Amino acid sequence: MHMSAGAFGGEPKKVPEMITFYNGTKGGVDCADQTIQTYSSKFSTRRWPVVVFCNILDFAALNAYVLNEQLKPAGGSTTKRRLFLKELGKSLCQPLREERKQSETSPDLVKARQLDTTQELPRKRGRCHDDKKCPAACHACHRNVCPNHCAVFCDKCLSGD
Repeated sequence: MHMSAGAFGGEPKKVPEMITFYNGTKGGVDCADQTIQTYSSKFSTRRWPVVVFCNILDFAALNAYVLNEQLKPAGGSTTKRRLFLKELGKSLCQPLREERKQSETSPDLVKARQLDTTQELPRKRGRCHDDKKCPAACHACHRNVCPNHCAVFCDKCLSGD
């Protein structure tokens, strides 16, 4: 693209044409980095493949947002990026959620939710699998569970809304 070795600028500082062109067009990268920094999937890790994956994920989400905004009809309302990312995450997880609901081998909360909750839970304190005393019991199998091994979900999350 830059065939000539021409330089711009005064006598004390001559800058080649290709460097001037690069400096004039690199604003898009800075803008993308700044936008991604607001809502990022990055976290502290020492494994470089994880860092590369998070960067790819961030740029893919930004590209999806830009495409979504460009494909809207003229005069249409713009979506906030935060809400778009939230909806994108939900839509990417939806097939897995549906598969887990239909799975017969899934020993997680889906089966526990399908059980009859009117069954009486044991009131006796017992020990969980880490040999800690605990008063709570699992709704699915009625084994004792300590607070470190149980998760609390609201009804809205369990229903999938």
